[in-house]
Amino acid sequence: ILAKTTSGWYLQAQAGPEADRILRLTLDRARINAINANLIKSIGAAAPTGVLDDAGVTDSSATNGTAIASIRALILTMMNAPATNNAEGTVPAWITAPTLRARLMNVLVDAGSGQFEWNENSLDMFKGHKAHVTTFAPINLTKGSGTNLQALIFGYWKELHMATWGVRELIVDKASSDLGTVTKEVSFVDWAIANPLAF
Repeated sequence: ILAKTTSGWYLQAQAGPEADRILRLTLDRARINAINANLIKSIGAAAPTGVLDDAGVTDSSATNGTAIASIRALILTMMNAPATNNAEGTVPAWITAPTLRARLMNVLVDAGSGQFEWNENSLDMFKGHKAHVTTFAPINLTKGSGTNLQALIFGYWKELHMATWGVRELIVDKASSDLGTVTKEVSFVDWAIANPLAF
């Protein structure tokens, strides 16, 4: 995983450890973002298989123009897929994009209930489970004739195992940018889904 940041000349000229702390936090955030993006869907050939790329993960896809009643049925199918496959675990969670959360906040459970699929008073919960909303969840997926489909993932995330190595390589380049010093950090990370049917 490659994380990269540029620290300006004024920040570097500051006395004390603050510049180093900001650089460390910025590189850590960039590394975590790169890992999270690849865990959901692999970016590039060198990345390990992401959840959406794993052939063993249950695919409960909808197409463009899916009726509201079908969306609800699809969500319930996703929630029950791990149990149906004897792969239910503990601490399940959802991952989706902000745009899909906004759409589900406008989908009524049924015409007369006044309740919506995603409760606006519990933005971090969906259907009784933790929900993480991130722009790393793709909104441009293709399936069959459907395009620009959005990802909604439900699963038992303890089944995704990650290995990290303590070695990090720092590459410091003070010459290539007029804005300041470019610092790159190379981290070594791998992961595997122990039981794809838990998703």
